[in-house]
Amino acid sequence: MDINRILTIDPAATREKLTKDGRTVAPYARSRGFSETTMAQILSGRFPFNGQPGSVFQRALQSLQKDGYLVEATADEEAA
Repeated sequence: MDINRILTIDPAATREKLTKDGRTVAPYARSRGFSETTMAQILSGRFPFNGQPGSVFQRALQSLQKDGYLVEATADEEAA
């Protein structure tokens, strides 16, 4: 995994994938060292996008990707 690659997220699809696996936001966030609020905001699309490598946003997306839950936004979604 390239830690400098800017990740994007489709929040609804990612949240659905996480919950289909029987996971909930709060325990998942805590198990990965993030606050429940931060992860909930990211998975609802309310957390401001941050493309800066190492930002909380990018680290959360990297965790979701590593665990197989991240669904990246398509080019159409990014443009919206």
